[in-house]
Amino acid sequence: MNPLHSLIVGALLAVCAAFSAAGAEPARKVRVACIGDSLTQGAGVEDQARDSYPAQLQRMLGDGYDVTNLGVGSCTLIRKGSPNVWRTLKRVEAANPGPDIVVISLGTNDTCGGSRKCWKHKDDFPGDCRDLVDALRALPSKPRIWLCAPTPMVLETPGLEAGRKNDLSERIPRLRELIGVIKAIAEEKKTGFIDLNTPLSARPELFKEKDGVHLRKEGYAVVAGLVHQALRAGAAAETTRDFEGQIAAAPTASKPAAKVPESTLAKALVWQGVAIQEDEYTIWGASPVVAEGKVHLFAARWPEANVDPAWRKSSEIAHYVADKPEGPFRFQEVVLKGNGRTGEWDAFAPHNPEIQRFGDTFALCVPR
Repeated sequence: MNPLHSLIVGALLAVCAAFSAAGAEPARKVRVACIGDSLTQGAGVEDQARDSYPAQLQRMLGDGYDVTNLGVGSCTLIRKGSPNVWRTLKRVEAANPGPDIVVISLGTNDTCGGSRKCWKHKDDFPGDCRDLVDALRALPSKPRIWLCAPTPMVLETPGLEAGRKNDLSERIPRLRELIGVIKAIAEEKKTGFIDLNTPLSARPELFKEKDGVHLRKEGYAVVAGLVHQALRAGAAAETTRDFEGQIAAAPTASKPAAKVPESTLAKALVWQGVAIQEDEYTIWGASPVVAEGKVHLFAARWPEANVDPAWRKSSEIAHYVADKPEGPFRFQEVVLKGNGRTGEWDAFAPHNPEIQRFGDTFALCVPR
């Protein structure tokens, strides 16, 4: 194996953390409020502060975020349920400062019949859901809202007794009906939508034995990973929209831009040609470093011709080498790619690499 490769991978996390901590004052943390029922609270695990999905989401997002767990056991979305999300809403409204992002996962308890009689009021669910979105959007912090399809009820969970199976069998089609309502309202209200149901529907090993509804810590890790992926993708989309808005607002021929002096460096730049070209890949975001008398270039690449969503699902970091800065560069190896295992630091496709040298140590940084 190339020694440069081993140095890069070994230094990755520690150096990236050092980069983010150095320099200017830390930016304000992004506040995330996770609203929900016992599945948000973390029922089924011994240490909810460590293993609930909001707690695991906090670790995935990192120090730039502040995640609050607002899960309440047995909570419903409908106002006529007890307890209900409208009590939680008062806590959110009282928070100062308010959340920047709100993730809502509710509906499981709204399927209950029997003494709780929640399903008797199912016709209230759409209106109450719309009202909840409107109330959150009216907050001074103007949060980005994500509606979730709740996690499934899984009959194949080991140890389910006959009575529990009968109860869940009655509630499963009700939950599917509510998920259809939630998805339609997400489209109508233009909120984000996260499907927490489908990815877990055939994963009984993630559920607490004899339960079929609440999750083990591994199940909450999958939920956290799905929410993490959605929030990261949403942040990227927001950045793109902001950039497009800046382009749209840029000065036109009728309103000329102010004259900016061209730098000496810019005047000295000379076009040398294409550094990397692989017909079967899209290349993005190259970063060079000189070592052992060679120029090493690290770039993101993916096999699809499109940029989005290909970079989010297929990107990998490739290593190229040339004898001089202008190339030609020769492919050496793939040094980093997503492993697909939700909850791990390298679960998702890496992109936008930056290589740095510190003496004999090399660090490759990629966004998380």
